Amino acid sequence: MKQPEDPTAIVQIASQADSGRWVSQIKAASKNTGVSFSYLMAQANKESAFVAGAGSTASSAAGLFQFTKGTWLQLIKLHGETHGLGDLASNIHRTLRGDYVVSDPKLRQKILDLRRDPQTSSLMAGEYANDNKSWLEKSLGRKVNSTELYMAHFLGPGGAVKVLKAKALDEGQPAAALLPQAAEANPAVFFDSSHTPRSVAAVYDGIRHAIERPMRHYARLEEVKPAALSAGHPQKTASRATDPAWPFETGVWPPVYVPPATASISPAPSEAVAYTNSSQSADQISAPMPPAPGSPPGTPGQTPLGQLLKNLFG
Repeated sequence: MKQPEDPTAIVQIASQADSGRWVSQIKAASKNTGVSFSYLMAQANKESAFVAGAGSTASSAAGLFQFTKGTWLQLIKLHGETHGLGDLASNIHRTLRGDYVVSDPKLRQKILDLRRDPQTSSLMAGEYANDNKSWLEKSLGRKVNSTELYMAHFLGPGGAVKVLKAKALDEGQPAAALLPQAAEANPAVFFDSSHTPRSVAAVYDGIRHAIERPMRHYARLEEVKPAALSAGHPQKTASRATDPAWPFETGVWPPVYVPPATASISPAPSEAVAYTNSSQSADQISAPMPPAPGSPPGTPGQTPLGQLLKNLFG
């Protein structure tokens, strides 16, 4: 579908799928965290089509930005006090295995339910973007762009660093060999219609298309007055008319046959993707921040999930 080019069309799109209702919340989060408004808008559109109560049927992901449980608990622990949630953050504890837990089940659920609150979710999305940006730039030794930042949200920071380092060395190599678990969860991103593995460059270009073109339109939306956005009648159903869906968003995948990732490379401990036990969803793999570069490597193999991954992938 052709992208709308006039501001009126942008406003009409913003009124669909509840996006107009949440523009002020995302603008406030952008101002408070310093993260681009257009980036947060494009991300919310891709993750949930601006449906605040959205949830994934394939994982624990929920809310505007589809945070999984483990990622959300970590973000509230790290940044909750900054945004008036210190009482909740104080009840979240990090175990020796690196998991974030809450001893009171009811309080835990209360914290997790905040993922569906647009204001809190937008603030945590901004904080998560900042965390990812700092970690990526420290790992890569350079500034990162919006595509690379969204890649960290989609693949996890460790996975993004692995792909970006590989791209700098040989962008023609198959991305699935670098991240076999992510490729299995998102075959239409890592394989083309003939089941041929996409190159690192091709995967990068797909992610760039998914985030940067919508950003250009949402940047113009930032200048629209709130009164214009509140006009009209928001639809209850999600709409992704602002940007053609990625293959994995259309519901026509996975392919009948997904070739196994060959020559799989076991990641070094400092670059391992830090998956949570519920972070694998049909549309993303989101994960808490891995250890900062230079910090002592963790011991993921000691967790039940780590043991499972070790048994599956060596």
